[in-house]
Amino acid sequence: MATAVFDTLIQEALDGPFEGWDFSWMRGRWHEDKPPWDYRAIIESYLPAATALLDMGTGGGEFLSSLKPLPDFTAATEGWLPNVPVASQRLAPL
Repeated sequence: MATAVFDTLIQEALDGPFEGWDFSWMRGRWHEDKPPWDYRAIIESYLPAATALLDMGTGGGEFLSSLKPLPDFTAATEGWLPNVPVASQRLAPL
């Protein structure tokens, strides 16, 4: 029984939408503990004085595009080829 449920969940994950870095469709299927630090707060504390910003492994650019204001020289990399056009479409206007 447990194997059948596991196999079903794995198959649903393989068949599910995967674009960018959005796993919200899997909400409720895992538990994660939040780290004792706030990544967004750390990045935002450096942004006002930053002259450049590099986002390595940007996914679909969701996080990077949410930061304001971005330095004049901002770049992103993404190693998973299907995410490159997603990130490019989201980030190019910025």
